[in-house]
Amino acid sequence: MMEAKIKEVHDYFKGKIINGEYKVVKRGDHVWNLMVDGKYEFRLWIANDGYNFSAYDGSFMPLKLTVKEQLKGWTKIKKLIKEWEQTTQKREKTKQFNKLKKELGL
Repeated sequence: MMEAKIKEVHDYFKGKIINGEYKVVKRGDHVWNLMVDGKYEFRLWIANDGYNFSAYDGSFMPLKLTVKEQLKGWTKIKKLIKEWEQTTQKREKTKQFNKLKKELGL
């Protein structure tokens, strides 16, 4: 009975992650922290175009995802990753531009 309940909880969170039902609370190059239901945090390792999309140490609970599930979850988060990368690149370019302006006295 306990195993069935644990599987039910596992499947619930796995579904939330795979379907993109979370809030991103911290972003890194390969590890992103996602919040599910406003209080359950998962650290996901995200790399290699979705073939490494899995719960990482420090997650609320470990999630076992099939390759198909990893790819589905990847398609949901890929847009967020692209937006984050563009924002980060823009911020870095703006920082470099301002530095050059300062050096040139403009």
